[in-house]
Amino acid sequence: MADDIDYYADAPKMAVATQGLPVDPFARSIPGTEESIVQRPTRGATKFDPNKHLSYVPPTGIMTMKSLGFSDDTGVSPVAVSQAFQLFTQEAIDVMRAEIFQEDVQANCTFSSNIAARQLRGYARK
Repeated sequence: MADDIDYYADAPKMAVATQGLPVDPFARSIPGTEESIVQRPTRGATKFDPNKHLSYVPPTGIMTMKSLGFSDDTGVSPVAVSQAFQLFTQEAIDVMRAEIFQEDVQANCTFSSNIAARQLRGYARK
């Protein structure tokens, strides 16, 4: 790699979320959420319908491993990173949020580490 090339000069600045959630995941005081997002879900599963729940919008930018100065065969993919992109409809996102904010999911699948205040691991719909 050439030392005089700034590969990140045009890259957008990104923020990392480090804020933890309150003990009650259904509390209305979680910053940046709306009442319709964090609510106690109703029983019953919504069947995934790709025609209804997918809304793919390609990313506006993709950086390849090669553009970062690596060879084409470095890593598991030629894509290094992309801009954020839309994949799901708002309805699909609401269904997924209702599933992960269930009390038993929060109680049994929550994990914290020194780099992530809160994440879910091991969740699969029963």
